[in-house]
Amino acid sequence: MNHRGKSFFEDTLIILVVIGILYGLYSFFFSSETNTTKPKNEIVVIEKSTVKENNVDNTTEKIIEKEIKKDENTKESIKENIQETKKDKSEETKNILKTFNEPIIKKEATNITSSDTVESFYKAIEQKIYANISNNIKKETINRFNPLEIRVTILKNGKYEQLTFIKGDRNHFNSIKSSVLEIFPLDINPSIKDKFPRYFRMKVQH
Repeated sequence: MNHRGKSFFEDTLIILVVIGILYGLYSFFFSSETNTTKPKNEIVVIEKSTVKENNVDNTTEKIIEKEIKKDENTKESIKENIQETKKDKSEETKNILKTFNEPIIKKEATNITSSDTVESFYKAIEQKIYANISNNIKKETINRFNPLEIRVTILKNGKYEQLTFIKGDRNHFNSIKSSVLEIFPLDINPSIKDKFPRYFRMKVQH
């Protein structure tokens, strides 16, 4: 090998060595940088995942707490309804017992006994009916009514059989009906009892 060829070979070898060294350094630094960056990305991903899981956990806890409170409120409402029902039943039972324990009071016969004739007896009945109407209905209302005629069958025992509207103001009749029936039962004088049962007719006007 001549001197020229030997020099060319040495130059080529040096260039290859330099290239190899540069490639090795490039590979080393590039690989190191890649490895350094990759863990950082992984950490970020892990942190994001952790935050997301925490949010999910918090949301789940809030939903569970809300359902628990709702269930507690429902139980409390049911408990209150049961207590109210028991209270109402207790009051109803007390009222029923009170009704059974109250003494039965018989309605006293209306004291119209001074009449010894049917005519005077009827007169006393009319006065009692007018008195009841005045006590039960306001004067302003009475003054708006038109006259009417009624008929009632008085029995021998002082009770009535039927109150009948004959003619006149129907509204007037409906208003005074209870006032008329309040006078019964009547206490009939024994001297005129054999005159009953009979119709009692009356024209009501104010």
